[in-house]
Amino acid sequence: MGKNRAINSLEFILAMGSNVHNSTPSPLLASDVVDYLRHNPDFFIHHPDLLHKLTFPERFMDGNIVDLQKIVLDKLRHDFTQLQVNQETLLANSRDNLSTQNKIHQAILLLLTATDLSNFIDLLKVDVAVLLDVDVINLSFEENKLNVETPLLVELPRLPSGTIHAVMQGVGFLLRDEIIGDSRIFGNMAGVVRSDALMRLTLKPQNTQAILAFGVRHPGYFHAGQGIELLNFLARIIEYCLNLWIPTFNK
Repeated sequence: MGKNRAINSLEFILAMGSNVHNSTPSPLLASDVVDYLRHNPDFFIHHPDLLHKLTFPERFMDGNIVDLQKIVLDKLRHDFTQLQVNQETLLANSRDNLSTQNKIHQAILLLLTATDLSNFIDLLKVDVAVLLDVDVINLSFEENKLNVETPLLVELPRLPSGTIHAVMQGVGFLLRDEIIGDSRIFGNMAGVVRSDALMRLTLKPQNTQAILAFGVRHPGYFHAGQGIELLNFLARIIEYCLNLWIPTFNK
């Protein structure tokens, strides 16, 4: 008797399972959607992207009457779309900034491997330029009566006194979006340069003024609205390293 009862129970369970697996879902009715939204009034707060896919009825069919509700909804849709665009732009800029930061860090680590001033300048002009994807990097200093014979400065191109102040317009950092390359700054590569970033450096011997210049062939590559934190950080590291290579630094 107990065995038969167990078999009957098993058959009932299997039959129920069969009905569950073989049953097809009932179609979703408009009344179901209405009922769900009434019980979940915050649904569109959690799914705002669905708003711009909805079609709302116009309250007034007369063409002489303005439907303010539709205007408000259209504005909300536009604002939401613009918010999405701004968010995507922000994410893209964040990725670009992170990539640039990584490149700057790699450039600094590379420069720290230099064995002497000549090697340091070669790494800066060739390897760092390739790493940062610029066409030319140049470094030159402004000569004066006191630094003409300073050891190791002979490795760098010289500028007449007052040149850096004139070029930099009295500031320490300058980004220019559309220019004709300055041969005093970029030498024989000036013809290629159409946008540049210029940074003023101070070398310890006799407070010598130097200029670090990045040049690219694409107009608008550098512009006044860009952040300068990463490039300024690189410039300060280069300034520090140059002073380490100059013997009079510790005198």
